[in-house]
Amino acid sequence: MPFGTGLEKRLQTVLETIYLLFNEGYSASSGVDLIRYEICEEAIRLAEIIASHPIIQSKSNVYALLSLMQLNTSRFKARQDVDGNILTLEKQNRLLWDYSFMDKGFSNLEKSTSGNQISIYHILATISAYHCSATNFESTDWKSILTLYDNLIQIDSSPIVLLNRAIAVSKVNGAETALKELDKIKTIPSLKGYHLLYSTQAAL
Repeated sequence: MPFGTGLEKRLQTVLETIYLLFNEGYSASSGVDLIRYEICEEAIRLAEIIASHPIIQSKSNVYALLSLMQLNTSRFKARQDVDGNILTLEKQNRLLWDYSFMDKGFSNLEKSTSGNQISIYHILATISAYHCSATNFESTDWKSILTLYDNLIQIDSSPIVLLNRAIAVSKVNGAETALKELDKIKTIPSLKGYHLLYSTQAAL
């Protein structure tokens, strides 16, 4: 652990690295497992170390990232069926969600509002919170989620964010409108070989 203000100066880079680590566990890029739980747990552990570090003063982003990872992790047990296939939110058994872990995510999201910052972690954690707080898939507040994506693309207009936004568009404005959004992004080079782009388009 760096001494003095060394960690504070490098905080943003450290958080980005931890989030990349978590995403690798959330959707593994290699190996036989679709989800690498131990990697996600390690990312959360590292973020908790930073959150408890006395030198760090501006912890808003740390709490937001911690909330995002905890809220996403709380739904892990329902993400796959008995054969190991990924299940969409619509098909997940919400009784399998870890609500005690989810409460930690909600608590850290609340802590993240103490500062004056709004980061991508704040917005993504809030989107995840909307999914977690919905009693069933049909009651999901897609209008608020779409508004959050509209805010997110002001600071992160990456292809994956635009693809996820298109899904929210389909829930609010219908499949035809969402397909037009996909038409705008499907020529982006990094998406040309991305299977979720084509499965989303097929589903719509």
